[in-house]
Amino acid sequence: MNIPRKLLPGLVVLALGLAACSDGNRPQSESVPARGAVVKGPIQGAQVQLFDLDEAGFGTGEALQTLTTDETGRFTFSRPTGGPALLAVTRGGSFVDEADPQTDPARKRRITLDSEQGFESILPAGATTLVVTPYTESLLLLARRAANGANFPVFFAAVRARAVETFGFDPFAVIPEPPLTPSPQASVESRRYALLLGGAALSIQTQASALGLVPT
Repeated sequence: MNIPRKLLPGLVVLALGLAACSDGNRPQSESVPARGAVVKGPIQGAQVQLFDLDEAGFGTGEALQTLTTDETGRFTFSRPTGGPALLAVTRGGSFVDEADPQTDPARKRRITLDSEQGFESILPAGATTLVVTPYTESLLLLARRAANGANFPVFFAAVRARAVETFGFDPFAVIPEPPLTPSPQASVESRRYALLLGGAALSIQTQASALGLVPT
């Protein structure tokens, strides 16, 4: 179809106006930088996926983001300002077993998780720090059981508050130091978290040794 030359300027203006209206109707939200860590010891090469949460505390829909941890178990991402709580699921990766009695760091046992193994956590609403540890998974499971299929945010808030009261820090907000090499310059909360992780690993190692089930 031939369009008269004299109509072209008007059509261009109309097209631009429609595009502007379309963009104005689309929800706009600013993104903010965020950071995270997956720590047992620091788990490197782990896949981290973020999902919307349902009322029972489980993920729903397709993954919103898929990230990978670096050699320190950390990663960066972005999220909408004031965004809702999300479920974080990790799979795979490897870490140095902090309970291995081997004194040479280079010879300590390295544990590799397969594609079905990992941990879960919650990225709280509006938060820009995501922490995934065995403790966050245990607390998440506790909140899910209490929720029993409904009103998960209420029960999660209660479990989280109790954890803060018990530990003296927020396990969903404080990134722990590496249990084997905590920095003396790190915050007291980060070092305390590292001690909890290392202590739990040592306890499991002791029990496994007593049963002849030391991991290899």
